[in-house]
Amino acid sequence: SIKIWKGFAAKEADAAGGSSMAWLCMCSFKYRECSASGLSFSRDGSLLAAGFGNLATLWSPLTVSLKASLVGPSANDIVFSAFLEPGQHRLLGGGGEAFLAVGSLRTLSVFNLLDLQMLWTVSDIGLCSAFAAAPCEALCLPGPGDQLGWLAVACSPPAPQEKAVGAKKDLLHPVKAA
Repeated sequence: SIKIWKGFAAKEADAAGGSSMAWLCMCSFKYRECSASGLSFSRDGSLLAAGFGNLATLWSPLTVSLKASLVGPSANDIVFSAFLEPGQHRLLGGGGEAFLAVGSLRTLSVFNLLDLQMLWTVSDIGLCSAFAAAPCEALCLPGPGDQLGWLAVACSPPAPQEKAVGAKKDLLHPVKAA
């Protein structure tokens, strides 16, 4: 199950005289009796991503309502999710784009949250043990096209048949729709 907690600044000082926090469980929920993994909040907190098997689900944390369900590119369980929201630093409301990166033990994918379509995926990258994501504002370098953000993956050496859908060398391009 998933439990959503909210932190509050305590009104009284703790025993050492400093301020403290209190945490309150706001809700608890399950989905299809599956174990949850790969939790992440959007930058503004309006969406919660959660992996349930090979499904990436999007929830409203305030109403605990399911907003979307995205099927991962492999049968492996999703173990990582991160929102990439480029353009939030731009003047007059940001760029209006939002993406969700999801990772399993051997696959990394990015979905466009405006149309719920997979943008790209790379598979057979080795056995992945850790993932990290950062928005483009963290480090923007000159390069081709608009930058969405950064993804880092810690994994064992890839299998000999490493393949990236829509990829050329180390640069991943959008998956072409059929």
